[in-house]
Amino acid sequence: TPPPPIEGATNAARGGDDGGDGSRGGGGSKGGRSGKRSSAGRGRAKPGRAAVGRVLHKLRSLPDGASSSEVGLALGAARPSQLSARDYTTVLTTLRSERKWRTALQLSEVLAAQPREEGAPALPNRLHYNALLAACADAARRRDAAAGDAALGVLRKMEERGVEPDSRSFSAAVAAAEPAGAEGLLAEFESSALASDPEGAPFVYCAAMRASLRAGEWKAALSLLDRMRARGVDPDSHCLGAALEACRAGRDGERAEAELAAARTMHADAPHRLSGVLVSTAMGACVRGGRWESALAIFDAHAADLAAGSQDAGPDPFCYAAALAACRRGGQAARAVGLLARFEEKLGGEAGGEDAQPTGGGEGDPLRATVEGGQLRATLAHLREQTVGACLAAGWLDEAVERHRGARSPSDRSLVFALRACGQLGLLRGADASSTALQLHAAQPAADLAGQIEADEALLSALASCGAWPALLAAYDDLAAESKARRPCLNLAAQAARATDSDRAPELAALAAAA
Repeated sequence: TPPPPIEGATNAARGGDDGGDGSRGGGGSKGGRSGKRSSAGRGRAKPGRAAVGRVLHKLRSLPDGASSSEVGLALGAARPSQLSARDYTTVLTTLRSERKWRTALQLSEVLAAQPREEGAPALPNRLHYNALLAACADAARRRDAAAGDAALGVLRKMEERGVEPDSRSFSAAVAAAEPAGAEGLLAEFESSALASDPEGAPFVYCAAMRASLRAGEWKAALSLLDRMRARGVDPDSHCLGAALEACRAGRDGERAEAELAAARTMHADAPHRLSGVLVSTAMGACVRGGRWESALAIFDAHAADLAAGSQDAGPDPFCYAAALAACRRGGQAARAVGLLARFEEKLGGEAGGEDAQPTGGGEGDPLRATVEGGQLRATLAHLREQTVGACLAAGWLDEAVERHRGARSPSDRSLVFALRACGQLGLLRGADASSTALQLHAAQPAADLAGQIEADEALLSALASCGAWPALLAAYDDLAAESKARRPCLNLAAQAARATDSDRAPELAALAAAA
């Protein structure tokens, strides 16, 4: 059923194809006279703004799956005669932000079906369609399976109605599509719009790369970067960011170093402006690829660039986290301890407490943003966890245990590292290390079940390394009572029963085999 005509819809078409403010006649004062507005009119809402509010109120009352007829009736009841093209852009973008993308699609069909005055621009215009495509892309990111086909339908209607898609149209459609569909849309963009809109091309290629990453196809994402370069399109920082994420997913540290060098070339005149996101992502790719030395070299170069550019805040917390992960991978305990101390110093003192405030750094400082955003506790816990892990990897076992014990709100992984350190100390000290492990485990309940299971297994492994078999059996019984024992725990319990000649050995061995 076609949507019903809307009273005054011909006036709604005024405002220009660019979605501009759309002069609606009458000027700012009565009778179209120039000059100041009368005092009686001051403080009143503009007619268009009031109409936008009425339209949104009516549309919000509808379910998101409402038909175009229902949307048309609701729109007509709102008396939208004073809405300009820009006002409809506001309505569509608001529906997008409220996740009512299906309602936005139906509204576009209602607008397309309305009669218009001779010479008035057609609605929806390109800005409207781009808002619809962006809403579909948002829905696709939320795993809405219907959004990809809907975006393709919007793109086809644009072409049918003589509205030429631009780079933003294609980038949103590609972002909403599945990888196979994204490839077809990218090829269509290259053949129809690349030559006329080269400046917007990176948006489209970046969307295609992101689609490949969502599908787990990191090699395809890197191939798209090579493809855009082969077509003479220089990647922007967003494309390079997607490429570095692909390198991290594929553990390709060498390629990550090359792409980071390309990003540095873009900022050759001001290297301190290089995004910390790009730096930390490249470092992560190096760490995962076993190139921990390269990750630390990248961190040092970035810190030097920031210092040369008078950026007192230094690298952001993500760069510190990647550097500490590199230290853990390489067993660089001394470097890890120094990095953590440097980060904590930025918080206003060596203690680096959760209530500290960052020193230096102004507007836009990433560390200050971390503090003000309420993420400081989690950030510190993660960095301290990596430091404990680096101490463990370097054989600084007592240091690992003490750093975990002295941390405020340590993470579950920090506990696991400390328990593993106790296990290695158990080979040297036996019972002393076992009691330490039991104390650490009892003092820190895990945040979730997965962390609890890993900590439980680390405890039992530490007790086994210490040869504390009776304590291991007792700990196993406590864990089994809470239904947290898994096969590794059962195997260790059976081993402890055999070591102590317990009559429970056959039972535990059978349970371990069955598990």
